[in-house]
Amino acid sequence: MAEKLLANPPLCWDSPRGLQLLPEWAEEHPELQRAAARFQALAGSTLPVAMQGLDRNGVVHLWSESSARLYGMPAEAAMGRRLQELLLPEDQWDRFEALLAAIWSVQRGEPPCEWPVAARSGPLWVLTTMFPVVEGGRVVEVIRMDVDVTARKQAETELAHERFLLHALMDNIPDAIYFKDVESRFVRINAAQARTLGASSPEEAVGRTDMDYQVPEIAAESLRDERHVLGTGRPLVAKAEPVRTHDGRAKWVSTTKVPLRDSGGTITGLVGISRDITELRVAEEQLRSRVEEDRRLLDRLRALHQVSNRLSLCASVDDMCREAVTAATSVLGFERVGIWLWDRESQTLVGTFGTDEDGRVRDERGTRRELHEPSDTRMALEAHEPWVRALDRELHDATGTVVGRGSWGAAPMWDGQDTIGVVCTDTLFSSRALQDTDCEVLALLAAAIGHHTTRLRVQERLQESEQRHRVLAEQSFLGICIVQDDRVSFANRAFADLAGCSPEALRTLTVSDLVAMVHPDDRESVARQYRRKTSGDPCAAPHFTYRIVRDGRVRWVEQYSQAIMLSGRPADFLTTADITDRVEAEQERRRLETRLQDAEKNESLAVLAGGVAHDFNNLLVGVLGHASLALISLDADAAVRPYIEQIEAAATRAAELANQMLAYSGRGRFQLQPIDLSELVSDMMPLLEASVSHKCVLRGDLACGLPPVDGDPTQLRQIVLNLVKNASDAIDRGSGLVTIETGTRSVAAGELTEDLLGDGLPTTPCVFLRVTDTGHGMDEATQRRVFEPFFTTKFTGRGLGLAAVLGIVRGHGGAIGLTSRPGEGTTFEVLLPASRREPREASPAPTTAPALAEPAATGCVLVVDDEEDVRLVARAALEFAGFTVLTANNGREGLAIFREQSDRICAVLLDLTMPEMGGAETLPELRRVRPDARVVISTGYGEDETLERLGHVPPTGFIQKPYGAPDLIAKIRSVIAP
Repeated sequence: MAEKLLANPPLCWDSPRGLQLLPEWAEEHPELQRAAARFQALAGSTLPVAMQGLDRNGVVHLWSESSARLYGMPAEAAMGRRLQELLLPEDQWDRFEALLAAIWSVQRGEPPCEWPVAARSGPLWVLTTMFPVVEGGRVVEVIRMDVDVTARKQAETELAHERFLLHALMDNIPDAIYFKDVESRFVRINAAQARTLGASSPEEAVGRTDMDYQVPEIAAESLRDERHVLGTGRPLVAKAEPVRTHDGRAKWVSTTKVPLRDSGGTITGLVGISRDITELRVAEEQLRSRVEEDRRLLDRLRALHQVSNRLSLCASVDDMCREAVTAATSVLGFERVGIWLWDRESQTLVGTFGTDEDGRVRDERGTRRELHEPSDTRMALEAHEPWVRALDRELHDATGTVVGRGSWGAAPMWDGQDTIGVVCTDTLFSSRALQDTDCEVLALLAAAIGHHTTRLRVQERLQESEQRHRVLAEQSFLGICIVQDDRVSFANRAFADLAGCSPEALRTLTVSDLVAMVHPDDRESVARQYRRKTSGDPCAAPHFTYRIVRDGRVRWVEQYSQAIMLSGRPADFLTTADITDRVEAEQERRRLETRLQDAEKNESLAVLAGGVAHDFNNLLVGVLGHASLALISLDADAAVRPYIEQIEAAATRAAELANQMLAYSGRGRFQLQPIDLSELVSDMMPLLEASVSHKCVLRGDLACGLPPVDGDPTQLRQIVLNLVKNASDAIDRGSGLVTIETGTRSVAAGELTEDLLGDGLPTTPCVFLRVTDTGHGMDEATQRRVFEPFFTTKFTGRGLGLAAVLGIVRGHGGAIGLTSRPGEGTTFEVLLPASRREPREASPAPTTAPALAEPAATGCVLVVDDEEDVRLVARAALEFAGFTVLTANNGREGLAIFREQSDRICAVLLDLTMPEMGGAETLPELRRVRPDARVVISTGYGEDETLERLGHVPPTGFIQKPYGAPDLIAKIRSVIAP
């Protein structure tokens, strides 16, 4: 049956009757007839639900009566057409067709959604539900049901607009608006109230009270008012009260507080509106003073006319013109009066106020009238007569329209020099003729109006000028001060902040009080400059820089002085700027430049020292090697043996100097291990006591339980010994004390750039070694050079000394600081980063050379070095030990020999730095020829730096130049040992 229904639907659309079952189906299937009747009743009902039946493409097969009513379209016009073309805007077609296809595909309806509809009756919004009609597992039709929600959408739009307007009003109105609950806590405030309270945003104040922002007295008064409003339900209207802003400024506001009630009438809070009336209060005070002056003047003019008294009370030209028109008709008896101002540039009259045809005062501002040639009004303006009159003429209103005939008169208004306008009158109501007395009174009125207009204009300009200059002065970041008659007559807030007191307190000070604020070192020069300025010295400097003392801190200021005349008397106009940050930045820049120059100099010396030490070590290999070979070959009682031993000792001392130069350059050989610095110093105390002068007392203050430091014990001993010897040498007169301290402390981030030499020290806790003496101390010039190589204050030099200490400290990633003053002793402080490893006992320095009395060695050793003396010494020493020796003067030659005879070569002595091909390039090539090749690197640089230069290909062994024959033999034997 389902297939039959799909192939031949039993329903048809009958225009008069709607959806109908075909007769042949109605007789055969009465149940279908009943279902069709029910559906027809639903589709044709008066429910506000428009129903449509659609096929896969959106073509309408069902169009209910409610659809026809809603969309203003009968079924005949809709049937057979696509719904999207009938109702939907074109930009909604894709959305509708995608939704229809989805329903047809998944055979499931979609949740209700809103659609815009372009109906014949006008644009609508509908809430649409769409669902499929499924027969035999297939969708045969989609039913769409629409409910008109246009009114609701409009209401929502209007409500959103009203909310937007409310929020815009709250956020942009200059008055402070706030809502509070019954506990006087802020529920909501606008931006103006947030600025008054000093809140960072309106949301910050929610839940807080005035107690959180205002001084207690003001907050308590506000709380009492709010308790009264909440308790009685009576509003508080326009109460003038003081408040204090977040930056401490006091101002006046006019406050209105009204209770808020819920639908049941219960008070749930209040709303408050505060308007800033500070300027009004100030203006009122200023106006009161000016009114008093005007009143004293008007007492002498009272006999002239009562109106002049009333006009003098007006605060603006507009108010005065309005009052003049009112007084002219009610007091002076004129029927109609109009006051016009003359715009000379456009040759037009500008209206103010006048009397209309019913005798009421009319606002004529914005009205303009052109003057015709000739005219009675132009005559009144230009004839320089007290008044003009026409007994019978057409009378006009403000727009120039004729309103009748009668007498007309006009009198010019003067500003003391020229005509500024005209006062006109006529007799429209009585048609009587104007008398001379009327014109005389009109002239007096015009004179009074002209006088008050001029006065008010000048007053307005003065107020604007005064306000403008006051704002400029108060808002300026420069300190402004006026000194007159040896006293401060004016000071703005910025100058008061510099002086550390209020502007009111400054106005009680004299010049001597200002000079007393100056730094003692600059006080005399400032006083001298002021005396030269006040005496009229033309050579007095227009500006000068000095220091002041404020709150115990020294501030730098720059001050400009300008002579002015104030109230007919000379005065000084001072502008002062705080330039402390600029001066400190300049001083810091100079310090950094000096430190940079020192660092560059030290770095250059370090590079030079490293290079010299390297070359020097190569030369010393020949000296030490040949000396040691000679000693090995000589009998113990040989006559020349003492001389050769002296040569060896001198070469050894030269090697120590080379090592110091390497230490200064930061390239010394370090064997790092965790070391307890206190234990190391404690073990050295007997040696240190023996090394200091007999005039010195050596005292140790060593902390227990120090964290270890990663260091080379030999190099650290060198630091301690050098510092102690230096401290001992500083005590050259009488007795003194040398103190050695250890401990831990943290280093501030900026301390390295100011007090310590070193830039890699972390700010975590560090271990310090502090050596202090009570010697003669050093001046700044000596301190700047104390770490230079070979610098000394003695008659003869002592070697690298502190320069080597600096190199060792830098090589350990530490820093060293110096504090000294002439006559007060010196303190050197070494800071080393703490290690995370456990300390172990420092290994003692070797005291004896390797033994030579060993069996003769066998094997072939390849010596690769560009120095001929080094090759000769190495060959002689190794052949003495029993080795066969091959030599090459660079890496390329040595690599060629090794490739030919690698099977018989047991070890390679390889120099690091050579021309053509150095050790760093040769070592990987040797390992490519034979991966197990035993290679000993020989160089004048330290082992750590050498291994770093070799990268990921480590050598089998390392020997540092200069070396003696026993050291070389022992190293080669240790490398080839199984």
